[in-house]
Amino acid sequence: MLRSLRVRNYAIIESTEVEFSSGLTALTGETGAGKSILVGALSLALGERALPDAVRSGESTAWVECLFELSSQHPALGTLRELDVPLAGNEVLVKREVSTSGRSRAFLNDSSTTLATLKSLGDTLVDLVGQHEHQSLLHEESHLDYLDGFAGLLGPEREDFGLRLRDLLKTDEELSALKEAEVLSGERRELYAFQVRELEEARLVPGEEEALVNEGRVLENTERLMLTSGQVVEALTDGEDAIRSRIDAARKVLEDSAGVDGRLAENLEGLATLSYQVEDIASALRRYREKLEFSPDRLDEIRERLDAIWRLKKKYGGSVEAARKLLEKLRGELGSQESRAGDIQRLEESLSRSRKVLQEGAQALSKKRQKAARELALLVRKELDGLGLEKSQFEVRILQEPAPDGLLELAGKKVRVSETGWDRARFFFSANPGEELRPLDRVASGGEISRLMLALRTVLAEVDRVPTLVFDEIDTGIGGKVAEAVGERLKGVARKRQVLCITHLPQIASQGDEHLVVEKRERGGRTFVSVRKLTRAERIQELARMMAGKEVTDLARAHAREMLKGR
Repeated sequence: MLRSLRVRNYAIIESTEVEFSSGLTALTGETGAGKSILVGALSLALGERALPDAVRSGESTAWVECLFELSSQHPALGTLRELDVPLAGNEVLVKREVSTSGRSRAFLNDSSTTLATLKSLGDTLVDLVGQHEHQSLLHEESHLDYLDGFAGLLGPEREDFGLRLRDLLKTDEELSALKEAEVLSGERRELYAFQVRELEEARLVPGEEEALVNEGRVLENTERLMLTSGQVVEALTDGEDAIRSRIDAARKVLEDSAGVDGRLAENLEGLATLSYQVEDIASALRRYREKLEFSPDRLDEIRERLDAIWRLKKKYGGSVEAARKLLEKLRGELGSQESRAGDIQRLEESLSRSRKVLQEGAQALSKKRQKAARELALLVRKELDGLGLEKSQFEVRILQEPAPDGLLELAGKKVRVSETGWDRARFFFSANPGEELRPLDRVASGGEISRLMLALRTVLAEVDRVPTLVFDEIDTGIGGKVAEAVGERLKGVARKRQVLCITHLPQIASQGDEHLVVEKRERGGRTFVSVRKLTRAERIQELARMMAGKEVTDLARAHAREMLKGR
């Protein structure tokens, strides 16, 4: 609820501070005293556009500050926490500054905020009935919530539908992704299969390329290798002046000398070892030479194999290892493509079941809303009769929006679905016979729309989430019994919500739990506006003034006392 309102240098208000209580507060004053200016200041604090003359003449800046005390369940507290606005309990201090230069600043608990945030938050704090911008009931997007609250659908039933819709959308998203992948897979499946076959048939082995290069080099040089190895064998053992013969001759010479000097025996053994080594080398070269065989066919095979390896390397990553890794990847892709078809079938079956359940849920919600819409319209029309609008009409229409890509169908046509179902609700009103029923946001502002708002507030008192209601212009064109009925209904709404009502009618003002008077005075050639709470005696005098005008009579005072009897 609104605890206090502080205004400085706004319009003709120099400085004023007003404290408010729960229940119904009546604000009265003579015509032109500044009552509507006070409402304008409040709407400014809640994010409405600042008028050019908002700043008091001679001043550079105007500001308005509102202190709200909210219940722990009020959604504004969650919004403030999301915005990292510091909180002291459940109090919210809203402040707006405007300057003559056109600049504007907004604050929440002394933290700077945007005007859009301020307005969005303000819509949850106060409804200014008579000021279109802040009347939540004028906004079509709020009508379904009001209707569902009236129908008792704001709890588990609607929440369950929203949860099921989120699950269905998630499944649909997964299915779409799989189908998109399947389209791509269909285009690539043959390519992948061909590449797998090509790589599998190639049987690429690490190290094979190097081995083939070496074998090919040997085959290409067989004649040269045979000649070279033969020459070396001849030089080592088979030639006339072979190295082994010369070593053996040297051994014989050294044997004679070793008999004389035993120290030469070691060298004699070395020559024997050298002779054996030469023979081993020659034997190895003979065996190597015998195995050498030039094979043109084998050389062709090697060249073809190397060409295939080099081609596949170039095609599949630049190396044998890269080509082998790609083969494993392609095998995995083909395997996933095979399993994807099964996944698509499974998701399609799940989606079909979910859509059927959701369809039934949407139909159940819609059926209950249709019934609640008729009941709500009937109750509102009954309230309108008591408020002097006997010939007015009011309807709650349940609408659906066609959508070619809608998830659900109604009467054979796809419709848009949200977490609240496939319905939209919209309130329609006509004040006079023969006039077309129009949406509330297209009905002219004034006493009639204000009384309609009161009728709606009376019927929806239990589900209305806005804690503070401000009624302005509600008494336009009414009096007598209608005025009494308006006052009684304002009093009834005030049992559930804080209600501030600006009025010129004593029948309404007398219903207030508190009575504030707005006064305008001149001092030093300047106009000043003040607001004060009336004592019981002052309240009697004010009600008498409202009845009698300038000349307040004893009869008027007596009538005022009678009005306040029991309060």
